[in-house]
Amino acid sequence: IRAGSIELSNTDVGRSLVDLIVASTNYRGNARVISSVQQLVDELLVLGR
Repeated sequence: IRAGSIELSNTDVGRSLVDLIVASTNYRGNARVISSVQQLVDELLVLGR
């Protein structure tokens, strides 16, 4: 590294954005699954009484 020189990023910003969107979509899907399972468990507990 030379003093005063500019370093270029070795990160592909476009790919990072796509990865972020995919992770966000996966998280949202997983949260929906967890919510659905919780509702099913709640209904089973009510039926079991």
